[in-house]
Amino acid sequence: MLLIIDSKGYLVDSSTLLNWKRRITGTDPKEARFRKWIRAVFQIGLLNISRAIEEEIERNSPTLSKVLKKWGVKPIDFGLGPDPTTAEAEVMLAQLEAEGRITSNSCVGVNDLRIILIAERYELAVVTDEAHGKDRCNMPTVCRERGVPCVRSADLLAERGF
Repeated sequence: MLLIIDSKGYLVDSSTLLNWKRRITGTDPKEARFRKWIRAVFQIGLLNISRAIEEEIERNSPTLSKVLKKWGVKPIDFGLGPDPTTAEAEVMLAQLEAEGRITSNSCVGVNDLRIILIAERYELAVVTDEAHGKDRCNMPTVCRERGVPCVRSADLLAERGF
């Protein structure tokens, strides 16, 4: 179980949103309750996305991107000018590489680190499908190292009855 604490809100990562895509964009009546819940939590600001996530969703799922825009979902860092987290994330990634911690494609990348930095800035918990693993350099590990709360999406959804 990952660290779960009371938070002002959550910042969901792009792979988690893509995994939820079928439930968000589908028409299955069994998922209507989930769609109503996720739309509401986006609209009240409990669940957030960042520009990094918005860009990735636009590239990888135009359908999901359209639904989120239709719902009025805007990135938490929308309209704040140039993104200062990109340079910081690149420095962090270079440091992780220099330490020999980036060992495969399943390790964190610049966008993952941007998400963590934005969550840290806005005091949000990161929601991810990634599991915490011993000596793995992934989002939960980096979140833990930086003191950023991290919640497995399955735990969040179970807590809400999904």
